[in-house]
This record gives sequence, structure tokens and C-alpha cells, in this order.
Amino acid sequence: MNLLKSLIALSVVTTVSGCVVIAGTPSKADFHQQKTLDIQASDLTALNVEAGAGFLKIKGVEGLDTIQVTADIYTDKKARDDYQLTLVKQGDSAKLVAKNGNTSGIWNGQSPKIDLTVQVPQSMMLDIEDGSGALTIDNIVGDTKIKDGSGGIAINNVKGNLKIDDGSGSINVQDVNGDVQINDGSGSILLEQVAGNAEIEDGSGSLTVKQVTGHVKVDDGSGGIVIDNVGSLTIVESGSGGLSVKNVKAGFEIDS
Repeated sequence: MNLLKSLIALSVVTTVSGCVVIAGTPSKADFHQQKTLDIQASDLTALNVEAGAGFLKIKGVEGLDTIQVTADIYTDKKARDDYQLTLVKQGDSAKLVAKNGNTSGIWNGQSPKIDLTVQVPQSMMLDIEDGSGALTIDNIVGDTKIKDGSGGIAINNVKGNLKIDDGSGSINVQDVNGDVQINDGSGSILLEQVAGNAEIEDGSGSLTVKQVTGHVKVDDGSGGIVIDNVGSLTIVESGSGGLSVKNVKAGFEIDS
């Protein structure tokens, strides 16, 4: 009987201890530090960005001849240096990397992130791979390519082709002089004022396309669709949700 009690007690202790080990003590990304980086860009044509969690804001500035980065870094104070932040030249491009180290485990409140505010010369091609967090791009002359995990995307005033591959989050694109290609998993999409063609493949969420001078091609899974004032239109699949089409100048075709 005593042996049985001992075994039961040992089992309880082991089980409780196991729970403690699994749960762990929640960490806090409550340590903030700000770093700045810059690089001469007069001989550069493109900026490549690899970013993890945190917002990313990129603005083109006319007459600027450097790339300037302000990084607000949030980490656990016990691991305040557990991040990567670099800006280097690679041929005729610059590469910016901003990532936290170990982000696994349990976090009480905010998890580690790096918020980035970037100013670049106005004429600069962009190639961006972003993990999570809001992404904004404004006033760029050059082709722009974005691969984004999650978080809202806002693009304004881009003179060049634009390609977006997005997992989730809203997308707002306005004033693009070039072709636009969007592949989106979920989240609302607003596209307006495009001097070029637009091709959109959307999983779910509302879709609004207005004032596109060229051809618009839509493949949509679910969510309402509004098309207004476009050059021509092909809807490959409209899925579920309402469909409103008006002011199509050259032709309108539904393949679904």
C-alpha cells in the first residue's frame, strides 16, 4: 500500500513538473533600442529587403543619394542582442536584413519585432520579402516586387511594374504607372488608378478595381467584386459573392 501511494505521488509530481516545463515562464519583448544604418546609393539601382516581424515603411525621396534605415528593435531584455540588422552593397544593389533571433516560446504581450523606416532615392527598384506586420511603399520610380506573409499592404505612387504575392491581410494599391500582378490568399483588395494592365488572383475577401487603363484579369475564390472604369475585363472565376461591373471600355468576358 505504501509503495502504491509513493508511485501515485511520484506520478503526480512528474505530471505537474511536465506541465511546468511545457508551459515555461512567459517572456516579454519589453526591451527597446533604436539603430540607424545608411549606405551611399548613387551607384545603386535596387534595394533587396529580408524582414521578419514588424512594420516596414519605404519612401522614395527625390534628390536623395543614400539609403537611410531607422530600426526600432524590440527584444527580451535578457536577449537584447538576439537579432540581425545589416545593410550592405551587393554589386549594383543594396541588401537590408532585419530579423529577430529566437521568437518561439510563450510571450506575454508583444513578441520580438523590428520596425523599419526606410528612405531611398526615388529611382530605386525594390525586391521585398517580408514576414509579418504592416508594409507601406510610397513614391517609387522602379519595378517593385513583394512577397509578404501577413499584415496589411499599402502602395501609393509607383512608376514601374508591381508584383505582390501575399498570404493574408488587406491590400491597398493606388496610383501605379505600370502593370500590376497580385496573388493574394485572403484579405480585401483595393486597386485603383493604374496606367497599365492588372492581373489578380484572390482567395477570399472583397475585391474593388477602379480606373485601370488596360486589361483586367480576375480569378477570385470568394467575396464581393466591384469593377468600374477599366479598359477591358476577363473574369476567369468569380467564386461566391456579389459581382458589379460597369464602365468597361473595350470588352467584358466571363470564363467561369
